[in-house]
Amino acid sequence: MGTGYVWYSLPNGNSECDPILMSLCFQAGSLNSISIALNDPDLGSSWADWSEEKERTRADRTEAWLGAQGYPTGNYSWGEIWAACDPKGGSGGAGIRYNSEQGGGEQAATRSESA
Repeated sequence: MGTGYVWYSLPNGNSECDPILMSLCFQAGSLNSISIALNDPDLGSSWADWSEEKERTRADRTEAWLGAQGYPTGNYSWGEIWAACDPKGGSGGAGIRYNSEQGGGEQAATRSESA
């Protein structure tokens, strides 16, 4: 499409006992954002068992998980951490978005800034 964005979906993984899905988004070669979603079995794994309620639950659980890791949702000098459900897109989860003027990957999210 020529948008300058390139997405990489990482293999399914686990953080301690929590199954997670992660994708990295690059724009013009710089890390722009990271998408994160808990992949709990009770939330389904295909369109056959999809529901808006499950995706809202996924977003809520992912937000709670990020907060427990020391990364609460909010706006920061380097960007933002968000959680939401997108019923039209069919997904719920969270993300870390970096300010474009900071070059994305040049400054990572740190807990020292109350995040």
